[in-house]
Amino acid sequence: MLKPRLSAEERRLAIVAAAKPLFARHGFAGTTTKQLAQAAGVSEALVFQHFPSKAALYEEILRLGCEGDPGLERLAQLAPSTASLVEMVQLLIQHVALGACAEPHEKEVEERLALHSLVEDGEYVRLVSAWVVVEILPKFALCHAAAAAAGDLRPDSGSAANAF
Repeated sequence: MLKPRLSAEERRLAIVAAAKPLFARHGFAGTTTKQLAQAAGVSEALVFQHFPSKAALYEEILRLGCEGDPGLERLAQLAPSTASLVEMVQLLIQHVALGACAEPHEKEVEERLALHSLVEDGEYVRLVSAWVVVEILPKFALCHAAAAAAGDLRPDSGSAANAF
């Protein structure tokens, strides 16, 4: 029986889905484009048609991992205040430390992906950190400033970036 033909977007998502556990298991350097293509059931040429490099594939894994995350969507809705700062810290701890947003297997894959990145060149972790600085830190800084203005932080609490 023939498998239904996937749209370009479905194929792109299939490549990402196949790549994530490979990068987690073998690391960035240890994963070949041939392995990526084989796991996704496509040719290497098709992988490169969707992603000009393995680094671009890394970036897409990160982007898709953040897209639609209820915790991140909740953070975006918070108005700057002391209560929002507290909620933001709780959400970040749940997300990062406890992996509350991910299924147990998915959390393990993400942890392995980050660890392999740190052992190798740190590229994936660098991408995650850069994303956090752009997407999360500004909201944190606004909440931190609101809490300081309300007198809810110690006067020597330092900058928002250091507190973060």
